[in-house]
Amino acid sequence: MLRAAIGFCSLVALLGCASAPFMDQVMASWRGASLSDVIAQWGYPDQEQTVGGHHLFRWFTSKQFSTPAVASTTIIGNTALTDVSGGGTVTGTCTRTLEVDAANTVIGGQWQGNNCPFSAWPEYTQWPRGPR
Repeated sequence: MLRAAIGFCSLVALLGCASAPFMDQVMASWRGASLSDVIAQWGYPDQEQTVGGHHLFRWFTSKQFSTPAVASTTIIGNTALTDVSGGGTVTGTCTRTLEVDAANTVIGGQWQGNNCPFSAWPEYTQWPRGPR
């Protein structure tokens, strides 16, 4: 079971690292765009905030994944001992934050989360800025 847990955690960590190039490109693609262009493509933000003079807009995504239970059986003499472990739900998140200037032009962005895409899978094709 420990191997399965280590393997799963390693996969999550690897996918998190693999997200960086794609998500960095996604966020950079919006630099210079108008906020209305972003909203047209991503929909309305989940949060708007002004912090220290920086006007920020955030979009949140969250997905849940079911992980299978793992059973191992050890036979000792005429006795079978079965150990079941694992199973449950893992929640993955991704937050996209864009900063705009006074003219509502995107001047920067960042992302964070353990479930940001590492490629333009069909459901994420709308994340990078479309043709200008």
